[in-house]
Amino acid sequence: MMYIRYPLSLRQVEDLLFERGIDICHGAQRGDGYIRRLLVHGARANLRWFRRRKEGRSTWQEALLARRPTNVVLVAMANKTARVVWAMLSRGETFRTEARIAA
Repeated sequence: MMYIRYPLSLRQVEDLLFERGIDICHGAQRGDGYIRRLLVHGARANLRWFRRRKEGRSTWQEALLARRPTNVVLVAMANKTARVVWAMLSRGETFRTEARIAA
């Protein structure tokens, strides 16, 4: 099992964080712009690192970059990060790097 897809938005991640006592919601329909910006900037840094790397590249990122513009790829990566965060918070788990290596 490589990835589990969850139908969620950044707003649902914010609601989950709020249930745990972390208030980041400012009432916007698309969620908190600050968190959205942080996720996109994190994706941009990851993409810059990814392009310099020679081995062990993600085939998902390579395929997406081959058929979509860079900014679309960045938003897709940010969305994927939000889904991973939501899955970890909803299950009460911590990040496991060995799960990524096995996938």
